[in-house]
Amino acid sequence: PTTGTGTGEEQRVSNTLVVPTDSSGTYDGAYVFKKTMASMDARRDGEFLVDALGFMTDINTTVSCSPGTPGFVAQETPCAVRVGVVGELIPEIHLYESFVSPEGPIPVADWVAMWNQLHSNFSDSFEWHEFMSMASTFYTPDLSPFMKRWEQRKYARLHRTYTGQDGKQMYSVRMPIPNTGTLVEVVADHVGKKWQGDFEVYKDYECGPSNHLPYTQVELKHTFDLLGGEASNSSQMSISDDDKSDDGPDNAGLPLLLLVQISHPATGRLDDLKTYLEAATGVTTWAYTEHNDTTQQCSWSDVTTEQLIAEEDNSMQETPIKVNLRLTK
Repeated sequence: PTTGTGTGEEQRVSNTLVVPTDSSGTYDGAYVFKKTMASMDARRDGEFLVDALGFMTDINTTVSCSPGTPGFVAQETPCAVRVGVVGELIPEIHLYESFVSPEGPIPVADWVAMWNQLHSNFSDSFEWHEFMSMASTFYTPDLSPFMKRWEQRKYARLHRTYTGQDGKQMYSVRMPIPNTGTLVEVVADHVGKKWQGDFEVYKDYECGPSNHLPYTQVELKHTFDLLGGEASNSSQMSISDDDKSDDGPDNAGLPLLLLVQISHPATGRLDDLKTYLEAATGVTTWAYTEHNDTTQQCSWSDVTTEQLIAEEDNSMQETPIKVNLRLTK
């Protein structure tokens, strides 16, 4: 996939997020093949991701406790709820709600409540905080269909805009996953004029550069096209042809999303993630950079790895696509 075929394909593929491979087509490193989040209501959070981002539910199970395990009372005692959502251009996302897992001195419910309180539904009282970097970032060329859906649903949102690496304007929207307290971010290079006035540049204390994607608009758009993003529509697939109630413009589906970054706050060394990956895989050639902004007193690190897109899992097809892993402090 690093060369392509046909007129202009070699140049086109070189301007994408396709991971370079050796002559045998192999890649030394690790896959991101799913992301799991603790949830206080896994099913509601799964419904949110399907409605807000156009993903599809592929797992919806209640796990029963086995005799002798913590939490077992009787046969069929529920231990956990597990929900999974997927899209054609992303790894799988899991939401896990446990009723028996040891939680330590601060239970999951308290963490989620604290994060959501800090987000404050992105109201006028919102102030940027250190957990804003606890997010999964997706790319799509045009935000407009999403903005229409989110506006109709009155989802809490934070709008920001910035100038990307290649001088192109980028638009970012963050939303909390309600019962996890973590964020999803959707970034695009276009939004309809109706919504452009909703977007503000990053404030000085928000450390804007640490929120910029490390990819150019050309790389993002060409990768999206290469993977068939323009030709598909993920949420169309969840609509039943036999059910007339889901017909109409509100259920016409949303454009596909490409996972481009997973970020997390850090308090210690910025190379902790790289060190962990080196120890876990034995690979020492990770693409790694550290950044320090002395003006805004913030720093961050980026590690590039590969993601396993759920649609290609267990298939003969494999398109190794970069995903950025970022620590911010």
